[in-house]
Amino acid sequence: MKRWGAWAVAGGAGLALLGAGACHTEPTVTHYRPFFSNIPEAQTGTPAVGDLGEGGADYAQVAPDAKLVVEKPDGSKVLIARSVHHLMRHLEHFLDEGESDQVIIDQLFSRQLHAHLGELGAEPQEYVDYLRRGRKDLALLFARLPMGERSPSAVFEKTGKRQYVLKITGTAARDLRWTRLWVVMENGNWKLTWVS
Repeated sequence: MKRWGAWAVAGGAGLALLGAGACHTEPTVTHYRPFFSNIPEAQTGTPAVGDLGEGGADYAQVAPDAKLVVEKPDGSKVLIARSVHHLMRHLEHFLDEGESDQVIIDQLFSRQLHAHLGELGAEPQEYVDYLRRGRKDLALLFARLPMGERSPSAVFEKTGKRQYVLKITGTAARDLRWTRLWVVMENGNWKLTWVS
């Protein structure tokens, strides 16, 4: 288990290379919403980027909880993560509730994460265990991203084709072990690539 420190460093450094191929992709900020940016005449050091959609609808209106988990007749569950916020909620639930870790591995981990763990000689279960041991740090990260990619003081940058990093900026990042959530869109659902 000591090798996780090296894996975390290698993983963080290797993320820029995942899926990059032979081309270089410039990071693009697709969403940044500073605190108070929705108040008329408010001034911030960095202007907002992206929009909140029609009327700035919150996630409860966009995708009610009842539609985030679909239970099949055989009792198995299909997780829906149409936003990074949904992915975060699924991760917290399945790490906390002691339900099958296989759901996390099969439905929340991206193909890139599986491939990267394979390159490191690690099993997906080891990364689930790593996240569970760092559950307090993950909770602190998620607490500072209360609306996922629409959170104040969060930057959502495109890092590759359907690949993004959601990172906390400014004073909100102080005293956090993890400040970045690396994600990718696969088959219409957000999946975890790495936490750093």
